[in-house]
Order: sequence, then C-alpha cells, then structure tokens
Amino acid sequence: MDILGQMNVIKIDPMFNLESVFKFASILILLAALFYAFLLVLRVKIVIDTVQSDANPTMKALAYANLLISIVISVLGTIIIVFI
Repeated sequence: MDILGQMNVIKIDPMFNLESVFKFASILILLAALFYAFLLVLRVKIVIDTVQSDANPTMKALAYANLLISIVISVLGTIIIVFI
C-alpha cells in the first residue's frame, strides 16, 4: 500500500533560485551604469575637441572623476553582491 502512495508523488528540483536571478540583474545594472559613465567620458572628449572654452579641463577632469568613481563603486558593489 505504501508503494502505491508514493508512485503519484512528483518532486521538482528547481535548477536555480530566485536569489541568483536578483544577483545577476543587480550586476547587469552596475555594468550598465559603468557603460554609461564611459560613454559620458567619450561625449565630453568630443565636446572638448569641438568647442573651445576655458572650462574644458574642468569638464574633462569631472568626467574622468565620474568614471573612476563609477568603476570603484561597480567593483565594490559586484563584490558585495557576489559574496553576500
């Protein structure tokens, strides 16, 4: 009788959990922000080459500072997401 009761039991083992999906999505968002910062640097370099202004070195420095901060935060965020 016990064997017949266990025949209709279906056990589903999920291949991945929801936590890994959220981790992957969070890492993609960080990579998108990093890509946006890189594109901002390229855009500022084009504007600096096109337009002559006294503020060009300041704009270039701010764009590179934004890129550096984005890289550091993205790396730290990825480390936190992966290991926690």
